[in-house]
Amino acid sequence: LRAVNAPQLAGCHLASHTAFPRARPSLAGRSVHTVEELRRATVEGVDYVTLGPFALTPSKPGYGPALGKSGIATILSAVPSAPPVLAVGGVTAADFATLAAVGVHGAAIMGPVMRAVDPHQLAMHLVEAADVFSSFSGVMHSHRPKKFS
Repeated sequence: LRAVNAPQLAGCHLASHTAFPRARPSLAGRSVHTVEELRRATVEGVDYVTLGPFALTPSKPGYGPALGKSGIATILSAVPSAPPVLAVGGVTAADFATLAAVGVHGAAIMGPVMRAVDPHQLAMHLVEAADVFSSFSGVMHSHRPKKFS
């Protein structure tokens, strides 16, 4: 935590249970899994959240239950003022349109890229498929409240 509270911190991504740094980083994100966690992150003024798991994933065994489309939609509809949301956990390019349709701004995908025979090719496919999230462009820095306390 000493490093997280360093004044020179440029950015950080916090677990759902981690205290917010005393010194506001220039970019702050938080993992959330429930309506209550998304509300707290919104009040804190984070720049983005990762919400999941969308599906079960071998990258994070034991996380769950999987929220699926309906769980993600329910959580997002309960906090309409939420910062930009990136879906995580078992997300594939085939899920992008479904996620965009319920209000997700993008996805964070780690495991499949790390396990891919050709990570570059998969990453390029994901970038092309992510066009459905076009509304995300420019949202990250426009969300932060003018005053943070």
